[in-house]
Amino acid sequence: MNLSSKSIEHQGIVSEVTADVVRVEIARNSACSSCQVKGVCSLSETERKIVAIDAPRIPCSVGDPVKVVMEESQGMRALFWGYILPFLIVISTLALVSLFIHQEVIAGALSVCALGFYYGILYLLRDRMKRSFVFRIERENKQPVS
Repeated sequence: MNLSSKSIEHQGIVSEVTADVVRVEIARNSACSSCQVKGVCSLSETERKIVAIDAPRIPCSVGDPVKVVMEESQGMRALFWGYILPFLIVISTLALVSLFIHQEVIAGALSVCALGFYYGILYLLRDRMKRSFVFRIERENKQPVS
């Protein structure tokens, strides 16, 4: 993560280039251990991750070393949609249902159903969400590729 430009960066290797998408394979490295957002970053949870970047006509080829860059504000927005809002939905549903129905099993089941409903809506809106999170790639010499 580069704190000076307020962006999150990960080193990767271009694994596929098509007319519409560049796929970059990101390997977990030692930089993740010192990153401030490693606890919520899905890239730090796996050894290898493939990121698809919409990028028509990008001058790169398979095997090129690149950096995948995302603005820090987008990372915080992803944190909100993926972790904070679902947590608030579960807790608020659990509290509200517990006020009116005094059975913990029903309150817990309805909280899980509300969470499932939330993720179902999120799944239906996946294309819209995908457009709101923009990754870009940079060459190792810091020249922007897209």
